[in-house]
Amino acid sequence: MIKISLYKQKQAEQIHTENLVGKDNFNQDTTVEYNSMVENPYHDTVPILYLSGGWTELDVGSLQRKNNRKQQLLNISLPYTSDLDHEIVASSQNITAKKNPSYLIYNRAPKCGSSTMNSVIKHLKKQNKFALSHELQAHVINNQQTKNLVNKLKKIKSRKVVYDSHFYYLQWPEFDFNPILINVVRDPIERQISKFYYQRSEKRWGNITERPAPEWFNKTLEFCLFSGDPECQFGDVEELITTYFCGTAWECGDRKSGRALQLAKKHIEEEYSVVGITEDLKNTMVLLENYIPGYFRGASSYFSREKVRENTNAHPPQNDKVVQKLKSELRIDLELYAFIQQRFNIQLQHVNTVKKISRNQNSVGIISLSHNLASKYTVDLGQL
Repeated sequence: MIKISLYKQKQAEQIHTENLVGKDNFNQDTTVEYNSMVENPYHDTVPILYLSGGWTELDVGSLQRKNNRKQQLLNISLPYTSDLDHEIVASSQNITAKKNPSYLIYNRAPKCGSSTMNSVIKHLKKQNKFALSHELQAHVINNQQTKNLVNKLKKIKSRKVVYDSHFYYLQWPEFDFNPILINVVRDPIERQISKFYYQRSEKRWGNITERPAPEWFNKTLEFCLFSGDPECQFGDVEELITTYFCGTAWECGDRKSGRALQLAKKHIEEEYSVVGITEDLKNTMVLLENYIPGYFRGASSYFSREKVRENTNAHPPQNDKVVQKLKSELRIDLELYAFIQQRFNIQLQHVNTVKKISRNQNSVGIISLSHNLASKYTVDLGQL
């Protein structure tokens, strides 16, 4: 077993409070340890969602019933090494200098501010002189598909390229490709509530006639959580935030795998220049602009001036029973979110310290982390 601190100790205590969750509806699990080995055997097919009339999560995600029940996550071993048995410590280092400055990858997680991010990126495209490639992509990309994607990006005739799509972390160096990586995450509880009702929104389905059964659209999150509905089997069917940073292996989708959590933390600390937070997009822009100025110079100004905001969808308020159940089911995502928040705040403090020192030295203009007072890992891409 790998012992890992939970999101907050107070929340960890609340997760298992019987009178909040309900003894009859939830099998209590009082341990605060994650499994060191994968818990569930591999399933090569995905189940039908309750009350859907034969639709799977993959069908709902694509707005089209494809009768394809093939599991997306791959039946491969987790690339886990012994150094992951130690605590992963968040830092302010900017690893951009270790990356190929010609490419930036944004493997965005759904319902985490991607509409806002896309708006900012599109606006900055011209002034910061980069090409933008955006497409719908399977969340799991195999080796051949990854090779094809790398070749496609290398053929784009631009000195800088941004590529964004919904897909899980890839081992880019194995394909002789080492792009700058970014992402944005959201409080896992709020994300799942939002996503559940967003998938049912009339705006999303529009004039599509072939749909899941009406009962599926009227299904409540509470029913989903406490009925054993596959739609709310997080990790097994419903994807985790952790998977976006862990990778495509089956264990990356196991909500009780401490190994998957540790690997996700390692990838964030060692591979991602910035992982922003939806709840603080203003400072997310500050970090992007300072850590990756070649792509995001002017992001803060545009975000503030245009009052860019994420699309929202209406959904009913949830009772304590639902919230506590989500906290229990999403412990791995909550732990990762806490780690990302910690790293985010450390990076932001570093940026503010550099700016303060620069002001004291009567520096002029916008301060980027390419200043010699910043981390030795910093690079200024503005000259590209």
